[in-house]
Amino acid sequence: MTTVGTRDIVLHPVQGQSADRQDILPPLDNKKVAQDVEALGLVVCISGWEIAPGHKLNDTLLMQLRFTPSGVLAVTYLDAEEYGWGTTSEEAVSDLLSSLVEYLASLEERQERLARSGRDDLANLRRLIAREGNR
Repeated sequence: MTTVGTRDIVLHPVQGQSADRQDILPPLDNKKVAQDVEALGLVVCISGWEIAPGHKLNDTLLMQLRFTPSGVLAVTYLDAEEYGWGTTSEEAVSDLLSSLVEYLASLEERQERLARSGRDDLANLRRLIAREGNR
């Protein structure tokens, strides 16, 4: 799992937004989580950031953090339905970044058999994530 330290995260609170403002948020499939959201924040992961051993971001990645009584949920505006979860914002961000790298690897293993949505996810993740030496 990628380790993200507190100094790496810049949290930008979303003022005046609540869980009922779904027009600005990606939808949550889990209705209980949506109801339990107490606060929102944004994290910006900068291009060139190492997100896993041998993997860096090719572009800036915007994440939204949703703070709940039971932990922190990190989501992104990518079409891929990956998320991160943790007891802290650092754990949630690290979990989401690791999930994106794992999803990319999974798609690459199955690329010859992917449906259109999988091929779209693969193309988007390849644009976003570079392996060292393949930039």
